Amino acid sequence: MNNLLRLVAPIIVLPLMFEHTVQAAETVSADFSVSQSYANNLFRLADSVDPQATIGSSQADDVINNFGVQLNLDLPLSLQKVTGHIGVVANRFEFNEQLDNDALDLALGWNGELGERWGGRAKWQRKRSLASFEGFRGSQQNIIIRDHAEMGLHRQIGAQWLMWGDLEQNSYSRSLISQQHNDRRMVGMRLGITGRSSAGSELKVIASSRTVDFVNLTWLPGLLQDDELREDELKLYLKWKMTRNTTVDGGAGIERVTNAHLAGNDFSGSAYDITLAWNDNGTLNWQAESWRNIDTVTSTYSNYVIRKGRRFSVQWSIRTTLLLRTEMSMEWLDYDDRSTTRREDVRHDGSISLLYKPLHNTEISLTYAESDRESTARLGGFRSHLVRLGMSFNWE
Repeated sequence: MNNLLRLVAPIIVLPLMFEHTVQAAETVSADFSVSQSYANNLFRLADSVDPQATIGSSQADDVINNFGVQLNLDLPLSLQKVTGHIGVVANRFEFNEQLDNDALDLALGWNGELGERWGGRAKWQRKRSLASFEGFRGSQQNIIIRDHAEMGLHRQIGAQWLMWGDLEQNSYSRSLISQQHNDRRMVGMRLGITGRSSAGSELKVIASSRTVDFVNLTWLPGLLQDDELREDELKLYLKWKMTRNTTVDGGAGIERVTNAHLAGNDFSGSAYDITLAWNDNGTLNWQAESWRNIDTVTSTYSNYVIRKGRRFSVQWSIRTTLLLRTEMSMEWLDYDDRSTTRREDVRHDGSISLLYKPLHNTEISLTYAESDRESTARLGGFRSHLVRLGMSFNWE
């Protein structure tokens, strides 16, 4: 707790110093955050597992201190706008010091008008963060670096329709050698048309295609895992404002994956996501979600996973300075494959947070979260909980 107090002290002082000098719509702003968390099962171990035998340490729980700073840019230039941010979060573990790391989030973007009916946008982003221990067993540090780049154009057609297209590239690389078989580079494009009504409803049709290259794999005859595949998707989205307080937002379509060498691993299926949201003038909001999608994975279990889930969340503004949030979710994961090994998981997650805003630019939060996973895979299940106390401050 003494570590947390040392981190919190400057964040408490800063709002008091700048409260009367903050002005809206500034070009440059800064966000500061500090938190301390306790995780009782940091490495997501099954109840029957001996931590000493599995990860080489009896310390499966930990206290994590986080201190973050982010600088934001929002620069209007006539009909154009340049945005960006650079953020660093220092993550320090009190017991498992080998996991200490500095997370990075760096981004630069542009959007604007290119004529009477044309517009465009571009964005580049790099993120560096510690990987979750849900996907592998061990206590080693695994840093993931994600690079993202996109650019797009759109054209207004009449008063209510918009045609658009964009190109996108993503890459993921991991520092842990045993996990580098999952490193990948994805290049794709999307085309769509969007229609909007005066009442706020929206209709979209989106077609997308991308190639996925597992950069550290080389396919050879006899291997059960391909090194390259293509993902195609066609979806219809609808946003319908049913009443002044109620909105339905969702989409449905078809997803298909084609492997470069292993035609027997090709698959296709339906996918959907739907959200029902209700808003009582900002005092009480709730949201119910349901989804089914297909994710490409590379593992000993499968070459893809079908995810089906439900989520319900509530947000209640008890007072203008006090907010309560709670969320519950359940997800079923079916790791489909072509071998005798088949894995199925059921996951439950829940959280409750209390947020207090003593000043308009300062927030103090207390969060409790629980997760558990049941799995047909040996030692694939776990139970965990986390408690976090944090504070954030925005200066403009």
